[in-house]
Amino acid sequence: MDEDFKYSYTIFSITSSPCRGSGIAVSAALQTIATIPPVPFIAAPVINQNETLIEFDRTYNPLRDEILVDEFKYIDGYIYIFDQPGLGIEINEKI
Repeated sequence: MDEDFKYSYTIFSITSSPCRGSGIAVSAALQTIATIPPVPFIAAPVINQNETLIEFDRTYNPLRDEILVDEFKYIDGYIYIFDQPGLGIEINEKI
């Protein structure tokens, strides 16, 4: 696992979590990020100020796009987390 991927870090007071690699790595990052509270906490989070950010490259990536049965849903600036048990993913064993 890429060392940068293991940790969420803060740059210029913006919490950032890099997300690259396989669909499994992306799923693990999303599940981890879902547990991180807004920093600093306020009643109405403001995107790019206190919500956790993630880089999500939307160009075709076979390591990310073909390894999973389901595709990631990116809608209105948000990536939706799979809701099945564990990482929420099913591996495409046909490839």
